[in-house]
Amino acid sequence: MLRRRRPFCTGAYLILLCMRPQGADGELVLLRLTVSQQVTSSGDALCTRLDTTISCTVRPGQMVTDDIRAEVVPPQIIVLSAVGTLPPSALITPSNPVAGVSPVSMTLAYTATDRDVGRTFQIDFLATAGEFVASARLTVTVQMPRPTNTPTPTWTVLPTQRPTTTPTRTPSSTPTPTPTPFSRLGCCQFGAGSCASPVDSGVCAELGGTFFAGLECDLETGQCAQPRTPSPTITPTQTVVRTHTATRTATATRTSTATHTRTRTATRTSTGTPTRTSTRTPTPTPIVEFGCCQHGVASCASPASRGLCEELGGTFVPGAECDVGTGRCVPLATPTRSATATATATATATGTVTPTHTPTATPELGCCETGGAECFAPVTGAECREQGGVFFPGWNCDRSTGRCVERPTPTPTATQTPTTTNTATGTPTLTATGTPTQTATETGTATNTPSATPTPTATRTATSTRTRTPTPAPIRLDLDIFRLDGTEMRDDEGGNPDDEENIGSMNCVNADNDDKSVDFDIDEPEVAGEDDLVRMVARRPVGSLAGHVELKIIRGANKVKVWATPTKRVLVVLPAVYSVADLPREFWIEGIEGSAQQRDVVFELSPVNFEGVPDRVALTVIQFAQMAWIGQRNSLNNDNALDADPHVPGWAGARRVFPDARSTTEAARDRVTLSVKLTVEPVENLDVFLRAFDIDDPAAHDPHVDPNDDGSSGTYPNTSIGYTADEDNRGRVGGKASGLITGQDADDIARLTFPAGSKEKTTEFQVTKQPGDNFRIAAACDRDFVLDFRNRDQRDQEKIVDRNNEKEIPDSGKRVTPVLTVWRRLHVERDSMRAFSSLNWWNTPNENTVTGRVTAVRVTGAVCAPGLKVTELTIDQRLDQANQYINGSIFVEGAGGFLNLPVLANSQGAPPNFVSVCGTPAGRLPARFRLHDDDDDSILPRVPDTGWMQDSDAAGDNLFAPAYIRPIYDGGGNSRNDENNIALDVNTLDAEVPGQIGNGKNATGTNDFWVSYIQSAFQGEPDGDWDPGTPDPVRDARAVLGVTLLDGSILYQETITDIARHPRAVANGASRPAIERATAVHEVGHQLSADHPDGAIMDRGWPTRVAIPRRFSNASENRIRSTRRPGGGTL
Repeated sequence: MLRRRRPFCTGAYLILLCMRPQGADGELVLLRLTVSQQVTSSGDALCTRLDTTISCTVRPGQMVTDDIRAEVVPPQIIVLSAVGTLPPSALITPSNPVAGVSPVSMTLAYTATDRDVGRTFQIDFLATAGEFVASARLTVTVQMPRPTNTPTPTWTVLPTQRPTTTPTRTPSSTPTPTPTPFSRLGCCQFGAGSCASPVDSGVCAELGGTFFAGLECDLETGQCAQPRTPSPTITPTQTVVRTHTATRTATATRTSTATHTRTRTATRTSTGTPTRTSTRTPTPTPIVEFGCCQHGVASCASPASRGLCEELGGTFVPGAECDVGTGRCVPLATPTRSATATATATATATGTVTPTHTPTATPELGCCETGGAECFAPVTGAECREQGGVFFPGWNCDRSTGRCVERPTPTPTATQTPTTTNTATGTPTLTATGTPTQTATETGTATNTPSATPTPTATRTATSTRTRTPTPAPIRLDLDIFRLDGTEMRDDEGGNPDDEENIGSMNCVNADNDDKSVDFDIDEPEVAGEDDLVRMVARRPVGSLAGHVELKIIRGANKVKVWATPTKRVLVVLPAVYSVADLPREFWIEGIEGSAQQRDVVFELSPVNFEGVPDRVALTVIQFAQMAWIGQRNSLNNDNALDADPHVPGWAGARRVFPDARSTTEAARDRVTLSVKLTVEPVENLDVFLRAFDIDDPAAHDPHVDPNDDGSSGTYPNTSIGYTADEDNRGRVGGKASGLITGQDADDIARLTFPAGSKEKTTEFQVTKQPGDNFRIAAACDRDFVLDFRNRDQRDQEKIVDRNNEKEIPDSGKRVTPVLTVWRRLHVERDSMRAFSSLNWWNTPNENTVTGRVTAVRVTGAVCAPGLKVTELTIDQRLDQANQYINGSIFVEGAGGFLNLPVLANSQGAPPNFVSVCGTPAGRLPARFRLHDDDDDSILPRVPDTGWMQDSDAAGDNLFAPAYIRPIYDGGGNSRNDENNIALDVNTLDAEVPGQIGNGKNATGTNDFWVSYIQSAFQGEPDGDWDPGTPDPVRDARAVLGVTLLDGSILYQETITDIARHPRAVANGASRPAIERATAVHEVGHQLSADHPDGAIMDRGWPTRVAIPRRFSNASENRIRSTRRPGGGTL
C-alpha cells in the first residue's frame, strides 16, 4: 500500500558577523550579528512560522594592538551547542580582515514537519573578533500558521569601549601593592607582542591566550609584566607597627554586636628637644570596582566595571562573575578583605615595645541549606558555597525539617591588653583583617617634661567597637504542586512537613481520550476536557518584585511534558527563565512514561540573579505494568498455574481455566484471581477502574459456532441462548456473559484501590462454565475512559478498543489481561459385562449355547451343497429368537460320534422347535445335540476403547478438544467405580437398556461436575446384532453398534466385530478398533446433546456407506458447548 509522504517545511538561517576597522584610540568597535530566514514548503504542508530570539553578551577587555588588522586571531563564529532536533549543518567561511568590512558567515539548515509544531530548538553561538566576544542564542519555536518568507530582525550587539593604550596609574602611598577584590584577574598573553589586562582566566582561555595571574599588560612592549609601583615618599618619623588579631568565641546564640576594648601602654625615653606632634595622614589607594554585567535573562559578562556595564545598558552586579554555562551572574566566594590605614607621626624617641598577646580571628559559622529538605551546621560560608548551598550566618539546622532556623543572640565581649616597648623610625601602618564593619575611636594623651634628660610618659587607650550588620535571610522561592483532584500538596511553609517533595503528587500516563477524538490524548497537542494533568504553580516570592527565577526539571525529564494550559496547547520547554514580576505562573504536567521509583520526577524553582532558597516539588507517574490471571486450584493440574490455551497460540499469553467442581459434593471452582501490577508504588491511595469483556470466539464465522461475526444478533440453533454483536459467550454469571468482577457496579465497572506504597493489587473474577467462553479485563485510571471501551466481535476480534476512534487502547499488553478461556473436564466411568461361562460340553453349557435332544429328522428335497440336502431337525428346547443361530453350528450325536452341521435357520418359542441344517445325521433317536451361535464368546470382559477421546488437547486424539473438553478417566470421580463383572446378557433388548446401565453406573454428574458412563455389552436386539452376518431385512438392514440413554451408553462389542467383517466396511478402511473408538465418541456425543442430523461422526451411514468422519460437525460442537451436563440437554 502506498503511503502519502508527510508534508514538510525547509529553510535556512544565515548568520553574518561584520566588523568595522579600528580608528583612533578609544573608538568603539562594532560587532554585529545579522540573522536572516528563508522558508520553502513541500506539498500542502502545514508550514510553520519560526520565531527567533537572540541574546548577546559582550565581555570587556583591553585591545591587544592599536590596529585590529594586525590581530593574529581572525574573526570567527563558533557553534557551542545545539539542543532539539535541528542539528546545525554549518558551513563556516572565514575571511582575512582587511581595511574594509570583514564578513564571516555561517549557514544553518533545518527541516520541520507538522509534527514539530510546539517544539523548541536552540543553538548557541560564540562570535569573536580579537578579544571582543559576543555570544548569541538562536531559539526556534515551531508554531502555526504558515510562515512568511520575511527575514527576521537584525540584532546588534552594542560596542565595547576600547581602552586607551596609555593607562593612567595612581601611585600608591604604600610600598606594598594592594590586591584587588578579585584575585582571579590578571594578564592574557596572545603572542610575542600582544597582551590584554585585566582579564580573568576563563576569558583568556576562550580567546586562546596564556593567562598570568596578578600581572598586567604593558602596552608599550605588548608583554605581561609585574605591575609598576611608584616610589613612595617616606618621612623619617617614628613608626609604630601594630599588628593585632581578634579572636571570636562563637556560642550557641547568634551574635550580631561585638564590643572589643584594647588598652596599649608605651613608655618612651627621649634625649633632646622633643617634638609633640602626632599626625595620622591616611592615603587611600583608588580601587576600581569590578563585578558582573547582566544583559537580559541568559546573557552576562565578567569582569566588568560598573561604568562599562551601564554604558552597555546592562545591570551591574558587584562582587559576582558570569557563569558562561547559564548566562547568569553568580556570586563569587568571599575573599579576604584588607583595609590599609597610614599614620605619620613626627617625633624623636627611644623606647621599648614588648608584645604580650596576639588574638586570632576565626571564620564565622552558620547553617547551610543544600535543597531537597537538607541542611547542616555548624559550617563556614566558604564550605557552604563549595557544596552549592545557601549560607545563613549564625543560624542552626533544624534536622526535622531540613531547614535553617534563627537562634537567640548573645553579646560576647573580648578584652585584649597588649603592652609593647620598641624603638622605631618610619611610617606607622595599621592592617586589620576581618569581615565585619569596624568603627574605631582612639584617644591619645601625651605628657612630656622638657629637661636636659626628659623622660616623657605616654598613655594611649584605644577602644574599638565592632558592629556586625545582620545578614538578611535569603528569599525563599515557592513552587506548589497539586493533586490530580485539584487539592494542593502541603508545603514546608509555617513549619509543615514538605509533602510536595517528601510525598509528591501523582498522575497516570495520559493514555486516554478525554475529548473523544480520533487520537489518544498522549498523541495530541491540545485536548478539550483534559483531566489528567497535574497543576503546578510558581508563585511570586515574598518580599521580591525584581529579578528572575528559573524553572527546570532536575530529574525525570523523559517521563513528563509540561504545558502552559490545562488543555495542553502550549508546550513549555524547560529549563525556562521568568521574571519575578510575571509570577505567579501556572504549569500543567502530563505523564508520558511510567516512573521506575517514587518521586523520580523533580522540578526546581531557583533564583537567577538574587540570593534565594530554591524550592522543589516531586511527581510520580503511574503506569500499568502487567495484568495477569492466577488460578484458584482450577488449572489443568488443579493448581494455581493456569496453562496456555492451545486453541489460540497466536494470542499472546492466552490462558485457560477449568471451572468445574472436582467432585459431586464440591462447589464449582469458577473464580480466578486478577493481579494488577504498576510500574511504581503509588505515593497515596490510587483508584483504578476495571471492566470485563466477552471477546470474539476465535472460530471462523459460522451460524452454529460463531454466528455474530457478521455483526448480527440472535439465538444459537437448537438452544435458547442469545447472542449480540458484542457478546457470543453461551454461559452467564449473574446474567452477564462477560463474567463478574468482584464489586462491579451497574455499569459493569469495578474500582480497585491501591494503598500507598503497594504496586500490586488483586481482585476476584467469576467466569461462566460453558466450554469455549472467553474473557478479557481492561484497566484505566480514568473511569470515563473505561466506559468508552468496546469489543465488537466482527471488527475487534480479541482487542479492546476505544469506541470513539476504534483504535486499540494504548499499552494493551500492560493494561489488558491476556484472553482467558473456559475448558471443561468430562469424568468417565467405564464398565464391562462379565465373561461367558466356561463351556463344558453337555454338563455346563455357556450362556450362548443350547443343549438337548433331537426328537425327529426330516430330509427335504433341497440341495444345500454338492451331495448334501437340507434336513429339518426337531429339538426339545426353547429358542428365544428366530434365525438367531444362522451360521452357527449344531453337534448331533450318531453311531460314529458327533456330527457338526451348519445351521441354516431356526424357529423360536416354546418347544418343539425346528433347526434347518445342511446334511443329514445318522443314528438312533432321540439323539443329544449342542446348538451354538457364531459369536465370539471370548470378547468379554472388555474395557471400552476410547482412543479417540483421550485426555489430550490434540484433536486427532481427542475429538472433543475443539469443543474445549478434556475427558479424564477417573471412574466418574472415583476409580473404584470402574467394573468388569456386570451381569451378562447375550442380547440386550432396547427395553432392557435402562436396567443394564443401572446395573453398572455408580457416578452421577451435575452441571458443575460432568460424568459420562460407558459399558461394554455383547450385542443388542437380535434383529440389530448383525447375526447371522447379514441384517434382518425386516429391520431396514441396520446394525446397532451402541445405544445411549441420558448420561449412559452401551457399546455392543459382538456387533462391532460382526460389522468390521463386512466387505463395504473393509473397503472404507474401517478397522474394528476404529469402529469401536468412533462408536464411543458417537455415543458420548449423544450424552452431550449432539444428534444424528448434525452429520460427521454423528451420522448413521458409516462404516458401510461412508468412511468414518473423525470429527464433530459445527452443529454438534454448538450443541456440546451449549449443554448443561451429559444427559441434561442444552441451555
